[in-house]
Amino acid sequence: MKNQDILKNILNNFIQFSQFEKEIKSSYIDKKKFVMLTFTDGLKARFSIQYSDKLLNGNKIQFKARKNGKWLNPLKNPELNVIKEVSAKPIDGTLTINYASKFKKDEKGEYVFLPRCALETQDKTQKNLMTKLYIHDHQTDELDNILLGYGKITGQFVDKNGTLIVHSIQSFEPELRESTLSLDLINTDFRLNSISANTDYGIFEINASKVPFDFSPGYSEINHIYKGYTITIHSVQRRTGKVEKVDGKWNDIPIWIQDDNTSWDFSNVDINKINKEVASYREKIEENRRFIEEQNRKEFERQKIEADYLRLLDKVKKSTEFQSFSSLKQQFKDIGKEVTDKDLRDLFFHGGYDITIFDHLRQMATETYVDNLSFVFKIPNEQGDKFVWEVPNRTLATYIFNDTLDPHQLFARLKETRRMDIRNNKEIQGALGFDGFIIHTTSEAWIDKFKKVLKY
Repeated sequence: MKNQDILKNILNNFIQFSQFEKEIKSSYIDKKKFVMLTFTDGLKARFSIQYSDKLLNGNKIQFKARKNGKWLNPLKNPELNVIKEVSAKPIDGTLTINYASKFKKDEKGEYVFLPRCALETQDKTQKNLMTKLYIHDHQTDELDNILLGYGKITGQFVDKNGTLIVHSIQSFEPELRESTLSLDLINTDFRLNSISANTDYGIFEINASKVPFDFSPGYSEINHIYKGYTITIHSVQRRTGKVEKVDGKWNDIPIWIQDDNTSWDFSNVDINKINKEVASYREKIEENRRFIEEQNRKEFERQKIEADYLRLLDKVKKSTEFQSFSSLKQQFKDIGKEVTDKDLRDLFFHGGYDITIFDHLRQMATETYVDNLSFVFKIPNEQGDKFVWEVPNRTLATYIFNDTLDPHQLFARLKETRRMDIRNNKEIQGALGFDGFIIHTTSEAWIDKFKKVLKY
């Protein structure tokens, strides 16, 4: 660096900064991607392009800068606010979105940044647009779904110096793909409330209510009854994704998750035969339990535990109340069956959870609660415990509560309160100790937002 440049930098550091309020007369983006401004009083300034949506002709802005002749040099963090904004006419069109970036916040509120969007209007198509979607501007049940990314938003948009703002949402169409695959029933995983299949196309899951035959993780000794049957999955998958930086370049990595329209075909399965085998097995171990004198004591005890285990699994499966992992482990221990947190997690886990987020919460939790539909993780925090409510559907947000209520009171209230009422009603939020919600975009964005929530 030349001596005169060093001296200039030193002098600039000693020049006192001030807060200015200026009205923008004209603006343009130069070749170096800076926004060049001329104010109505003749002074000029240069801002980073990240502020372009605030720097519209006619806007009155407030910012911190150092004055040098006719130039106002903004600070690295200029604390830029728009105090009077010109109105812009919304544009009707369809916006194709890709990866949804991290949650960010400015003076207008919290937003999600959507890079590399394409806007198609009646007249033209614009590509590689920077887009902001302000969360609290859109009271729509589809918002959580939209922010998983990858799809088309039909609605109205406002162009602010090349940055697009989502003004209103009419509808959203996610990017889907369909496929048909066949696999052996014996190669699927039998959980407490579902059957899961891990395939080259991704993980598919079907709820127990849609399975036409009896199954249970407790039938481990007779799992051969499922052998020889082929099932067909007619899959519909929703695209999500993440980005990774490799050699200085951001690469888009697609992730496909099961959509609700996925169906399983069990027409090649002998349902009656399986159910008869299961009934016979259960009857046999119940008989062996009753006739202790006729059985080898050790074998009887093993089968007694197995019978109690099956009954307990049935009881837990039907329960709609939240139970802690600690209490569940004790219940299993009382019948002579030792289970770990991992065993319980596997019993209740559903492919609709984001595994990265799920494991992140599980590792932080001092206690985990579960019903047959969802998990609540108890997370220690300096301001008091947080209770994080997750349901197995990535299009439904994570809800976070403080320790205003004890767990039993909180869980009872959650059973009788609609999720959207919690989200929109301040009185209900106060009564429940609601600290906010986190929409699922990517696991990286979710974890970043969760860390901020824990600091509140």
